[in-house]
Amino acid sequence: MGEMEGSGEGEVPANTTSNSTAGPVGWYDRFQGMIADELPPEYMKFLVLDYLISQGHREAAEYLCEDASIPFPRDAIENLDQRMRIRDDIVEGKIQSAIEKVVKVVPDLLERNPVLHLRLLQQHLIELIRNKMVEEAVAFTQSIVEKVDAHPEMEKEMQKAFAMIAFEKPEDSPYTYLLEMSHRQMVANDVNSAILEALNKPSAPKLENLFRLILWSKNVLKHNDTPESLERLFSGQVTNI
Repeated sequence: MGEMEGSGEGEVPANTTSNSTAGPVGWYDRFQGMIADELPPEYMKFLVLDYLISQGHREAAEYLCEDASIPFPRDAIENLDQRMRIRDDIVEGKIQSAIEKVVKVVPDLLERNPVLHLRLLQQHLIELIRNKMVEEAVAFTQSIVEKVDAHPEMEKEMQKAFAMIAFEKPEDSPYTYLLEMSHRQMVANDVNSAILEALNKPSAPKLENLFRLILWSKNVLKHNDTPESLERLFSGQVTNI
């Protein structure tokens, strides 16, 4: 979000005093003088705004900017509406429509990412099964068998959807989780991330990356809780911890 990043708002103070003697100043040293209650509100606002834009929630992002009196990053609008419509289509089960929109935004994405394409095709099959369109589901399955055979890494997942066709009530199958809304949302997230990456934008929001970093740090400290390990981690020396 270039407009915000270039403005100086929300940047980490560079002149925080360091008490570490383990080497170069790391991220912990830059934040050690700040407690949670003193963390500038702009930091969290920008993190949330980045998340909303990354995930295609334009209306919520605009409302946040208006409510917080911060400028909406116009350079982040590119393809935002298209990504939002693609997400909506997938969440609503309109997979063929979503595929058509993906091709318009990034024409060669599904060719370069056949596994993602198969995930969309699997979701389309799931929607046919959900709607009790058995004949259509069988015909569609036959039409994509060659694609599945070409990518063994997706074979097991596709077979789960194929197996559901045999059940009169798909919700009674062992793979009923495929019918849940969470599965649609997972596919929508994967497609959104792939589009962002194809457009040379971060494929995940900063908030998600921060959460991953916290989990990683927790795991590192769980297995290496010596003072030396802590010093190396806090100074940014993450190798051989």
